[in-house]
Amino acid sequence: MKFSSQFITALCRFGQYSRLLLNKPMRVFWYFIIICALCFCIKCGAFFHGYAQAGGISGLANTYLPEFSIENGKLICSDYKFEDEIAGIDIVVDTSPDFVATKDMVSDNTVAVIADSTKLIVANPMQYQEIRFDDRSFDGLTKEKIVKYLEQSLLVKLMLGCIVFMMFGMYVFNYAIYVLLSICIGNLINAFVKTQIRYGGMVKLGIYAITFPSLLTAVTSAVMNLLGYTGNNNFNVILFAVLVGVYMYLGLKNIKASNGYIVATL
Repeated sequence: MKFSSQFITALCRFGQYSRLLLNKPMRVFWYFIIICALCFCIKCGAFFHGYAQAGGISGLANTYLPEFSIENGKLICSDYKFEDEIAGIDIVVDTSPDFVATKDMVSDNTVAVIADSTKLIVANPMQYQEIRFDDRSFDGLTKEKIVKYLEQSLLVKLMLGCIVFMMFGMYVFNYAIYVLLSICIGNLINAFVKTQIRYGGMVKLGIYAITFPSLLTAVTSAVMNLLGYTGNNNFNVILFAVLVGVYMYLGLKNIKASNGYIVATL
């Protein structure tokens, strides 16, 4: 089956679910990857759109970085504070003598840039780095030089591409966990439906069953982010599990009755 046929069948043609099990494992695998890519683009679409409108990494630097210079190991800059809860960005610059940047100021789920007069802390959920301005290589550094470097550096673009690729890889891994969850739910349901289906068939069914739940929760997550809601996401988890249960039930019921292609009813 072509991707479009698999997609439509997985969404609503419950009576033809038995045909999905006839697809070769590699075709099912690529279907899974494409669904992950669609959901990834939906959830991250708002961020990528904003990133493109801002002019890329150099545009973001030009927008968010304050005017500054480093002379004799000291940062010369007006106090600056920026926070974006939706994007998860937190920037604090305070060069007053009584302010000292520390690791305790960094939140676990944000990208943080915190600077005092002698050092800069750059942190994200994956790594923490502390840069001291007394390194002579920083003397004469300004905002304009950084923006110009980011505009021209191929290395920075390659690094950003690698970061996006790694993010997508983590996303695929998370969805593989969701498939395992759907298989567990399917096995529980099949204890009552009693469909003759092997483990390989259950894996395929689990992949197809997460199609609609994945797309719906990706859309709701994107809408919540656009509305500025960054709180507890338990609603999406519960919604996903319930929808997977419904799709697994309908799939197993119709596979059992595949000779008649009867759409199951709850």
